[in-house]
Amino acid sequence: MARKTKEWEAFGVLYRTQEFSAAFGFEQLDKEGQLPDFEPNVLLAGTEVRTEDCSWSRLDSPRNIDLYVRDVLGRIDAHIVLKSVMNIVWKLNWEFLIGWKPHKIPRRFALISDINIDRRVEPRMGRILNDELATLRELEEYYSLRDAFKMYDLTCEKALDELLTNEAAQREAKAKAKSAG
Repeated sequence: MARKTKEWEAFGVLYRTQEFSAAFGFEQLDKEGQLPDFEPNVLLAGTEVRTEDCSWSRLDSPRNIDLYVRDVLGRIDAHIVLKSVMNIVWKLNWEFLIGWKPHKIPRRFALISDINIDRRVEPRMGRILNDELATLRELEEYYSLRDAFKMYDLTCEKALDELLTNEAAQREAKAKAKSAG
């Protein structure tokens, strides 16, 4: 698991995109897990374009986007090309969330399951940090949002298993105490 880089071509131009970091991805999600509309220079900040001199130029500024995001043949309007490029980058980073289903934590465990999570960071990221599956630096630099959601799923499964095991042990202890008394 590490942030992937993908090379792809659109409208005769070669692009290279690195997935966003997990920390950046979590920052972009709102409370309902919905994504905002991105400005082109934000969405394309991790994307580079191959220039005529065979070097790579980052698309992190409106100037570079205007210069390099185009149809080589000149048949398609620049705004359509830009929307298409943005759509490809969006899919690389966020499409996996369309099919993602959060783990169902029974209500009786809802408050218990979030104890000890650092409230200064996004809750899902906090759970990953709390369970020591990654450091903050790793979430900022190394892991993608897709990686982080896999880790988050693991922490939820582990927490739910522990809660159910503890609940069963408490029932068993009560039953033993009742039969002994």
